Amino acid sequence: MSPRFAVIDIEKANGNPASICWVGIAYVNGDEIQTSSSLLNPEEPLDAFNAKMLGLTDEDLKGQALFPQFLEVVGPRLYGCTVYGHGPDDFKAMSAACEKYEVTSPPWSWKNSQTLAKHAWPGQPGYGLKRMADFLDLDLTGHHDPAVDVRVTAQMILAAEREAGLDHSEIIGRAQRRVPGM
Repeated sequence: MSPRFAVIDIEKANGNPASICWVGIAYVNGDEIQTSSSLLNPEEPLDAFNAKMLGLTDEDLKGQALFPQFLEVVGPRLYGCTVYGHGPDDFKAMSAACEKYEVTSPPWSWKNSQTLAKHAWPGQPGYGLKRMADFLDLDLTGHHDPAVDVRVTAQMILAAEREAGLDHSEIIGRAQRRVPGM
């Protein structure tokens, strides 16, 4: 059974959007959030910045599953599901990795949780994950660990539902009608 919605956070090894090395997923049913994360072998070296930010080494990624293997496991669980990323980078990374490995992009309905947040709380000074976590008093300890980031993003979406008194799909639908291209 597919979750009500899911959140994906993708961390990359370097500046190449296809260099996915760590993925977090939050599965949301009702108000229950289940998270998981997986290290992947990007078949590319970590750059110094990302290695430090993520606390990973190339050795940590050797022997991990490749992106197509990960997608074989996760793809069916999210078939036809609304999948949020906080900003466009996760969608871009997924598309780039699908192209790199010549696999079909999953049939998920990708949505940007920043668009949802802008509609739920207009006039904020910014909608990055740290700003939204601070605004909503959500614990972002461990930021850039994808399991942490997807949990906080899912909590933000649930808070937006409570704030608006609407389901996430209704909020994002209204937001997309107001802000073309988001």
